[in-house]
Amino acid sequence: MHCLVLCLMIFLLNASYAQNSMSDFAAEVDSIIDFEPDQKINLDSPKRFLQISMLFILHQNSSLRDMNAEKYQSDEEISNYMNAQRRSFYRNIGVTEEEYINYGLRHADSIQEYLYTDSDFASIYEKLQTQVID
Repeated sequence: MHCLVLCLMIFLLNASYAQNSMSDFAAEVDSIIDFEPDQKINLDSPKRFLQISMLFILHQNSSLRDMNAEKYQSDEEISNYMNAQRRSFYRNIGVTEEEYINYGLRHADSIQEYLYTDSDFASIYEKLQTQVID
């Protein structure tokens, strides 16, 4: 019984730390975003592609927290919820998921070049991706 309580406390502390860390990253991401998250945008540059990528990571993380709070039970409910959240994200910025994916495929070299030349941007992008993976 004591082990279960201890494990639960460790889990809650880790979840709290991760949420605080994501809030810190959200502030860093906000500092390099030059449009409002629900503003219709043009996907016309590697910078814009990476900005959308970062906002999507934050949106997905927020959706996962919300989903956990709602306590979805079945795999189908979880899948439906996350798919709806993904579609909503792209609809709100005025870019389709297909346009986003195709831009990334067609311009992979210029996206990498942008990350190479803008080290501040690259640092925030890398930290955000690492935080989500951890």
